[in-house]
Amino acid sequence: MDVLKQKATVLREMEGDAAAESSSATAFTQELAQQLHAAETPRAAEQVLTHTRALWSPEASGGQLLLEAVCWDVLSVVAPFAAHSRGCQAAVAGACLDVANGCAPREAVTILLAAMGSSGEGEEMSWGLRLAVTEGLAAALPLIPRRRYETFQQAAPTLLAGLRAVAGDPPAGTSEGRDSTDDVERWAAGQYPAAVVALAHAVLATLQPAETQLQSALARFALQVLSISTAGLPLATPARPGSSSPEVPPLLLATLQLLPPAGLTPQRILRPDQEDLPGEPVCDSDEEDGPAVDEAAEVERERALAAACLLCLPAPLLPWPVPPLSPADRAAAVALAGVLLQGLPVPASKGLALIAAAAAAPAPQQDGSLQQELLDGVQATLQGLTMLMLLLPEPQARQAAYGAFKAGLSVLPPADRLSTLERFIDTCPHQPVVAVLLHLLKDEVARALPLPPSAGTPPAAPAAGLFPGERILAVVGRTLAPHGGAGGVVPQLPDEADVVVAALNLYRFLLLREAAVGRSWTGALSPAALVHARTQWLLPLRHAAAHAAAAVEQERQAEAEAARAAPAQPGEAGGPRGAAGGRQGGAELVATVQEVLHRVLELVEDRLQQGGKGDPG
Repeated sequence: MDVLKQKATVLREMEGDAAAESSSATAFTQELAQQLHAAETPRAAEQVLTHTRALWSPEASGGQLLLEAVCWDVLSVVAPFAAHSRGCQAAVAGACLDVANGCAPREAVTILLAAMGSSGEGEEMSWGLRLAVTEGLAAALPLIPRRRYETFQQAAPTLLAGLRAVAGDPPAGTSEGRDSTDDVERWAAGQYPAAVVALAHAVLATLQPAETQLQSALARFALQVLSISTAGLPLATPARPGSSSPEVPPLLLATLQLLPPAGLTPQRILRPDQEDLPGEPVCDSDEEDGPAVDEAAEVERERALAAACLLCLPAPLLPWPVPPLSPADRAAAVALAGVLLQGLPVPASKGLALIAAAAAAPAPQQDGSLQQELLDGVQATLQGLTMLMLLLPEPQARQAAYGAFKAGLSVLPPADRLSTLERFIDTCPHQPVVAVLLHLLKDEVARALPLPPSAGTPPAAPAAGLFPGERILAVVGRTLAPHGGAGGVVPQLPDEADVVVAALNLYRFLLLREAAVGRSWTGALSPAALVHARTQWLLPLRHAAAHAAAAVEQERQAEAEAARAAPAQPGEAGGPRGAAGGRQGGAELVATVQEVLHRVLELVEDRLQQGGKGDPG
């Protein structure tokens, strides 16, 4: 170590002679490299590093001159030792801070970023080095007097790349000892995300009003950090015994604190103006030939995660008070949730939670319609939920998707709810989903026409702002009437039995409810509508159901005769029995259609026999 001190002394004596100073700096760093590589233990390497830092400390004679002379080369020499032990890592981190505080700030950032590439070709950067450099950057970036936006954009990709690496594949620990390389790496990787958040806080704390471009970049950076740090993890876990609040990761809480100073208000998260979207794209890869990234989609996903935090976490944990949501805010939250439904299971659970929270938020009733862009976004989310209702393997998961669909639908104004249900019923190719949608439409009618609270009260009026009732009857007609009009193809039975039964039940409900409330909102009780329904929907359907029942019975009898003629061999009965079971199920479906259809026809014919007497108007 005395040799290092001697070379430092020689370098100080060369002050003013640029060539000699450069030669002495090279000799110093070469001697440092030799001593570090000659160290037989991490403790010995740590002593070399500590001694070296003492030589260029501000308290040492000529220390500032030494640091300025060797700063461009010394970090690349000490960088590989950041993973050797906790002590070595602390010494390397101290060296990074020395560079950050002792060199020109912009120059220090360049030196620190260059140190991250000094691991050697083909070698991965150690987490100890990432952590050390990040702490150095947190000290240097706030000191830059101007044009900080460009410098921050230079550092951001490296910081985000580290976050994604630790989130995707954190290093495993070992039991070989506290100072083993693996344990140092595990510890440093665990500290790294918090160091990145601390860096962003340090820059935001020195933000000037004129630095609008930097603030916008920091807003995007904060959203990206939030997205990466919550990937694959729930926003909160159940409260511990004796506590009423859920457990929220400290890193998430610290990241949320970045949002207000970065200008990310609840309004800007939920419904930003197009020109107000946070930041320019911050890439985390230098691969020019890599797959193209849809930056708009990435920003939307990041906003969705921020919205989930905004609406799903307890208010005391949030960095700003959340104002009451408008109907458009609730719809925007549901629209944002759609991008989270594409990932299973954790991201989808955040999407479902966001929809539920948006629907539960109090908001005044909105008449009319949403802006088309918002309506399109909500409908896209609901479309995704219909696929989850159909495709999720677990009944509980399908039920959760159904609950989210109802919640998402509820944020729409009545007219938009009807148009959405109409669109899905008319276009969805999946019969089970269409049947569910028809049941939801029946629920809408029940809310629109409540029963009188007691006998003798005046007829109920449909709630203000509701959709035109005659459109309900049109939906029933499009479902039950022959496709292509009179003489067209009737609904196929038993394949469409669930949908037919749901439509018949909806129509029957209309007849009964409007008779009970004494008001014909949909026009279903008018003589003309009753005649049309009987002749154009119900009688053709009765004929089709009878034909389907006869066809199923003929197939059953033919199979029974074939089975008697050629009994199945042992072990070969599965196929015929399976087919027979399918036909039995088909027969039951057709029978259900016939039963419900019979009840509906009875209601219609009874009303027609009354000749319109007492028909509600």
